[in-house]
Amino acid sequence: MQINPDFNISAYTIRSYEPKQINIYTPLSEEQIRENMESSPTHEPIHHTVSLEKPFIVSTEVLISDWGATDPENLKMEDFKRILDLDIEILILGTGKTIHFPDPKIMATLQQHGIGLEVMATDSACRTYNFLVSDERRVAAALFMPE
Repeated sequence: MQINPDFNISAYTIRSYEPKQINIYTPLSEEQIRENMESSPTHEPIHHTVSLEKPFIVSTEVLISDWGATDPENLKMEDFKRILDLDIEILILGTGKTIHFPDPKIMATLQQHGIGLEVMATDSACRTYNFLVSDERRVAAALFMPE
C-alpha cells in the first residue's frame, strides 16, 4: 500500500509497504533540496528510496537495516539494545500481521529509559510512524515485514 504522508523531507519516512517488503524514503540534505527545487519543473523534491525485506529499525535520523531480530513472538532485551541508544520518546513495534507483545520486563526497561512502547500490526505501525514524524515527534519504528 502506498502511503502519502505529510512528511518531513529531511527525515526517514515510510513510502509504502506490501507483503515481505517495506520501502523507505531517505532524508534529503539541504543541498539536495536546493538542487531538486532548481531542476524539478514542479519544484517537488525527488526522493531516494530503500527497499527492505528483513526486520529493521527506523527513526527520523537513523535507519538500522540489519536489526537482527527474527521472530516477533520471541523478542529478547538484546533485540532492543540499539533502540536504547536512539534519542526517542516513542517506539512503534510492528509485529507483522498479528500483534505480539514483548515480555513485560522489556516494556518496563524501555519505560525506565523514557521510551513509550506501542505494539501493533506492521501496516498500522507504518502509518502511525509517518503520522508521528509529521508531528515532529521523536519516534522510531521496529518493524517486521507485513505478511
